[in-house]
Amino acid sequence: MIAFAPRSYVYIDYETLQDEAMEELLALFASKHMQMRLCVKDAWELEEAKHLDTYGYMCDVVYGEDILSALMRYAKAKKQRKKHILLFTQQTIDLHKVDDIGVITLGKKGEYENLQSFLQVKSAYVKQWQFRLSCIMVLSAVLIGLDMYFAYQGTLPSILNDGFIAFLALMFPLAAFIHSFGYGVSKDVFSLNCLWALLDAI
Repeated sequence: MIAFAPRSYVYIDYETLQDEAMEELLALFASKHMQMRLCVKDAWELEEAKHLDTYGYMCDVVYGEDILSALMRYAKAKKQRKKHILLFTQQTIDLHKVDDIGVITLGKKGEYENLQSFLQVKSAYVKQWQFRLSCIMVLSAVLIGLDMYFAYQGTLPSILNDGFIAFLALMFPLAAFIHSFGYGVSKDVFSLNCLWALLDAI
C-alpha cells in the first residue's frame, strides 16, 4: 500500500497537472502535509502551469527534460533517494533506474488509465485493510475483555493461575490491538481525526 505520509515526496509533471481529476488527489496530499514538486522543462512551461488551479498546491518547482531526470538531479542533491517518493507522470519511465522509488504511471501505457482509476483502486485497497485490521482489533478487544472478566470473577483456567502466563495472555491481545491500530494509522487506513471525533462524542 502506498503510504501517504508527511515524509513522502510527490513529483508531478506538467502534463499530469492538467488532468481535471488531479485536484482531488492534490487536496488529499495537502491534507497530509506532503511535499509536492512540479517538474517542468523550462520557464515557458512553468508560466503556463501557473494558470492552472492545481498549481496552487505545488510547494516547489524542479527543472528537467523529463520527470525522471529532474527527480534524479534534485533527489541526489538533497539526499532524498531513500525517501518515499511518488512520481505522477504520463511519460515512459525506465523502472530499473528507480528501484527505491514508488512510481505511479498514468495513461494508456501506464498502470492506471487515469487518476480516477488510481483513486478507485486505492479506495478498494484501503477498505480491504480496514476490514482486516478491524477484525484483528475487535478479536483482540474481546480477548482482553474475557481475560479481565475471568480474572475479576476468579475463574481463570488453572494454566493461567501462573502470574507470568496470565500476564502474557493479557499482553498478547493488547499488543496485537496496538500494533494493528498503529499500522493502520501509518498506512492511512485509520485516521486519527476519526479517533478524536469518537473520543469527543464519548
